[in-house]
Amino acid sequence: MDRRELFIMLPTFFLSWFFIGLVVLKANAASSAPTVETLNITQIQSMSQMENAIDLLENTAQTARKENRFSPALQQVILSKSGECIGRLMTLSDGAGRDEGGGKKRPLMLLTQIRKTIGNIQEINKKTVSDLQENHLDKLQNPASFFNTEAWQQPNYLISL
Repeated sequence: MDRRELFIMLPTFFLSWFFIGLVVLKANAASSAPTVETLNITQIQSMSQMENAIDLLENTAQTARKENRFSPALQQVILSKSGECIGRLMTLSDGAGRDEGGGKKRPLMLLTQIRKTIGNIQEINKKTVSDLQENHLDKLQNPASFFNTEAWQQPNYLISL
């Protein structure tokens, strides 16, 4: 290979190296974004961080419903993390969280947002239970056995959470 061929190939090499670097950076940025499953509520130190966490819970629930992937397991994680957020929010609102401004209104607003998310999950499961009662129980020969199935127990369990 002479110099001329090398100079022709060099820009192609650098461009491919550059694009590979961009793809790796984008992949790393996407993988470092928190998910509901990786959200660590105990590490939240400010009202702004709490607001971001609650937004993540709400957005995940809305997106999962729209994409028809709102599984009972995901609902349970969202309910659990919402409960952790309530406890952490109480701690933050008693202490340094008020220093960020908003006084008592901001924690109340965030509690209302959590309540809305939890309420939506509860309504989905109440509707599921109601549909099961109306559409399946009357058609079964042995309705008592149906109460032991996951289809009946899972939505009732989520309602109780």
